[in-house]
Order: sequence, then C-alpha cells, then structure tokens
Amino acid sequence: MNGEVRQVTVEDQHAAVENTSRPKADTTDSSQVGAPMSGVVVEVRVKDGSEVKKGDPIAVLSAMKMEMVISAPHAGKIGELGVKEGDSVDGQDLVCKIVK
Repeated sequence: MNGEVRQVTVEDQHAAVENTSRPKADTTDSSQVGAPMSGVVVEVRVKDGSEVKKGDPIAVLSAMKMEMVISAPHAGKIGELGVKEGDSVDGQDLVCKIVK
C-alpha cells in the first residue's frame, strides 16, 4: 500500500482438511486383506459379493509411479470392500474381507 509491502493473514473459515482413518487388517486373520504399502487406489477390480479365486486381482495400488496389484490370498466371496478408486491408504489398511 502506497509503495510499501504489507503482510496480511486471512483465515479461511470454510477450508477443511478431510482426514480419514481406516481400520488395520489383522495379520493373524487370513480373511482380511491389507494394503501392502502406502499409496493411492487406482482401480478396484471387484465388488461386494464377488467370487474370487486365489491370486485374483482385488485392486491396483499406485505409489511413487509404481503400481502394485493386491491379489486374493485364498478363494472366497468379497464380504466387505473398504476402499474405492482414488482413496489414499497406509500400509496394512484393510482393503477387504474375503469370506470362505
């Protein structure tokens, strides 16, 4: 103002940061599938109630320009899908449950 630099701080009352915490997969329970590393879910290849065989892809995870396929550890039915495309996940976050 008038040739002088002035610093002004403006607080945005409508800005919000959305933080979601996801349940962690229990490593002792083989029905729970966890994320192998932190990243973003690029693609979900199953739906609730889908039948899967051992090794079938469940979702594709992207981290640092690298993609990793999360596959089914055993055959069964998808009981509870906990992620959708675009979700950020941490390591061992619950991706889904597979019911035999």
